[in-house]
Amino acid sequence: MKPQARGLRVPRPAAARKGQKKSVSRSSTGVGVGKAPSRAPRPASRVEGVLPGERARAGLLSVGEERKLSAQAAANYHRCWERYRSWLVEAGREHGGALLQVNIVDYLDHLGTAGAGTGELETSVAAILHMTPGYPKNQLKRVTNALSGWRKVRPAHSRLPLGYDMVSAIAAVLVLQGFLAAALLVFTSMVAYLRPCEAHRLRCEDLAGPVGHATGGLLHWTLTIAPEVREERSKTGVTDDTVILDHPKFLGHLLGSLCAGRPGSEPLFALSSSEMQALWQGACRVLRVSAHRYQLRHAGASHDVVAKVRPLLEVMQRGRWSTVQSLRRYSKPGRLQKALHRVPAEIRAFGERATENLEDVFEGRCVRSLPCWHALPVTDLVR
Repeated sequence: MKPQARGLRVPRPAAARKGQKKSVSRSSTGVGVGKAPSRAPRPASRVEGVLPGERARAGLLSVGEERKLSAQAAANYHRCWERYRSWLVEAGREHGGALLQVNIVDYLDHLGTAGAGTGELETSVAAILHMTPGYPKNQLKRVTNALSGWRKVRPAHSRLPLGYDMVSAIAAVLVLQGFLAAALLVFTSMVAYLRPCEAHRLRCEDLAGPVGHATGGLLHWTLTIAPEVREERSKTGVTDDTVILDHPKFLGHLLGSLCAGRPGSEPLFALSSSEMQALWQGACRVLRVSAHRYQLRHAGASHDVVAKVRPLLEVMQRGRWSTVQSLRRYSKPGRLQKALHRVPAEIRAFGERATENLEDVFEGRCVRSLPCWHALPVTDLVR
């Protein structure tokens, strides 16, 4: 179902570089202070000969404590931990014991005065405490107070939601450029409230078609997020979350066609994260906007709440949020209007036309050339 793109004059983004290997650091299990290694050390059970069942007594993280984190979170914690260790060495300090709280508070000042945001400060504290097993967390009053103070100085700013029409415009550009799978990934991420990592973890076997003569949600296509059979877990630690693809109805059929004839173990969207990022940035350049893929998740929730497509409780369940409080920002139409008013009228009109003819756009029946918008300024839709 390759889209027809006859007569188009749409610039294609540069292809993502292939063959480059990314080094992913593994979590360090030691807590001693020394020169920060250039790469993550091997697990302590191999380095120091400490077997499982003896690691906690040796002052190391147990196997269970290490596996509490996902691979991505473990790599992020390791980076924060190594930065903290490097700071200790440069400051001539020792780690552990009664000095831990004092060191963390001073380290927060070091990061905060250098311009670090609230999220980085909170992640650094979580990483340090995770890598320091056995320290009583109820004895960190000064750390708690320091974080509260930095939150006041640098309050966290959530990203603005992308409007439905802007997502349609980005998907339309990708289709016209010949990247149907990328366009479906973008639109599915909005409709199903997917995090970027969740979209790339989906497999063909996670898509299920309707069951004949069934009732309720079984009449629609569904996606399974973090299936237990593959030992995957969502960000909140839940498995087998199901998202019903009830609107728009043609989306499930398009995804089914995308999986037709392919093994169930293959990725639903045959695109790596770096390849998708390159295509996303290319489409945003065509539309003269600056946006982040994570905003697609917010876009779907904001649209469904503001347009009253779904009640707040259903939106919370669909987005796998644990509290209603997390959704309050999505029920504010002013934020959505603020984002849309930034977009030039010509590009907003293109997005509206794409939304009105969305099925035709994905099916390749709406063949139109894109105007040149290079004279327009770039619109920041992130904040």
